[in-house]
Amino acid sequence: MFKKFTSVVKEKRNELNERLALKEGNAYLDFSKKYHKEQGVSGPFDKKFKGDKKAQKEYMQGLSDAWEKHKEEKGLNKKKSDKKFDFKNKVNEGKALEMSLQMIKDGGDPNYHFVTMCDDYKFEHNGEMVKYSENMEAAPLKIKTTPDLGKYVFGPFLNLEESKLFASSIELDEINGPRMVTIEDRKEGKVYCKALTCKLQPVWDEHVDDMKPEAGEETSYGEEAEEYESPTGEYTYSNEDEE
Repeated sequence: MFKKFTSVVKEKRNELNERLALKEGNAYLDFSKKYHKEQGVSGPFDKKFKGDKKAQKEYMQGLSDAWEKHKEEKGLNKKKSDKKFDFKNKVNEGKALEMSLQMIKDGGDPNYHFVTMCDDYKFEHNGEMVKYSENMEAAPLKIKTTPDLGKYVFGPFLNLEESKLFASSIELDEINGPRMVTIEDRKEGKVYCKALTCKLQPVWDEHVDDMKPEAGEETSYGEEAEEYESPTGEYTYSNEDEE
């Protein structure tokens, strides 16, 4: 199962990098057009340079420096180096839990994100949505699970978008779990959650007490039997709830 997650994240991360590269490429084209216009040329091959390779090189270096300064001033994301985030080594199921305990809400930088899946679920109690782990006694359904509710942590991820791509690959299952997926970071703690919600769905049966009355005798219960709520109601999970 975890190999499947790892494969999904690698694929999604490549897609994200491609989108970021395309976005930055388009931004660079727009910036370079403005730069050329400010310099009064159509580009490094403008007739103004007369084929002078040194002058062309210096012009392109000036464009590159201006672009880097522009990105810094505008807070544009620079391309991430794989050396700074080794997926194979850092997305490690054995170390992620330990790292999350040390880093979540520590206020550190960079702001890494961690994805946690578990068997916890939500239900409505006194007009509010409550976690099973927070009020097991009032829960509509008692579940068999491990003491830590089958908690499993993945990460760290570079940003919220990347962690959400991973979280979206985890399918919630009301029978076998997981029933909840959360994302937590170093700045705020919990920043995202999707969970199954559970409620009691009554099953209505027809019930008749036939006292075999004499012919012509009126019955005390009338022609229609009253409906009642069966004590063996079915528990059902509703759609996923995201916040």
